[in-house]
Amino acid sequence: MFKILISAILALVITNSCSVKNPFNKKNEYVYLDCPKSLVLLKAKSIDLNDTSLSLNKDLSLICSEQANKNDLVSIQVDYEVEVTSQKSINDEFTFWLFVTNKQEDQKLYEENFTNLINLEIPEDSSGQIIQNFSFSNSITITKDDYKSGVRVFVGITPKDFKLT
Repeated sequence: MFKILISAILALVITNSCSVKNPFNKKNEYVYLDCPKSLVLLKAKSIDLNDTSLSLNKDLSLICSEQANKNDLVSIQVDYEVEVTSQKSINDEFTFWLFVTNKQEDQKLYEENFTNLINLEIPEDSSGQIIQNFSFSNSITITKDDYKSGVRVFVGITPKDFKLT
């Protein structure tokens, strides 16, 4: 009797498991890739804005991925921090530059700049310098062919209307 009950339950489980769709079977939307080498441009590592110093933290994070349904494009996301040193409140913009070159670094393939806002409120009765970090994230999309042939990523910050050459 016990064997018949176990056999019936087992047959029911096997029959149902074959006909029920797996709820955990979801396709990944992104495929993560190895990121290329990145460098902070020395001339664009730090800037001064209205008695305030902004400095790009060299420990930035790159995330490289491609969308599963768009195999011809690669997205390079840069997560970075800017250290702000100031004695007074600031509400100003700066530009984050992102360059992608070939592996030999003799040809610029992509260039993108992003305007970001720094808003630091310092109480009027405060004395001395305040140092605070702000986190940002920007991304650029390149072709898969360029990515496969090898690229380097260069980053930097400048005042908002400054043109980097």
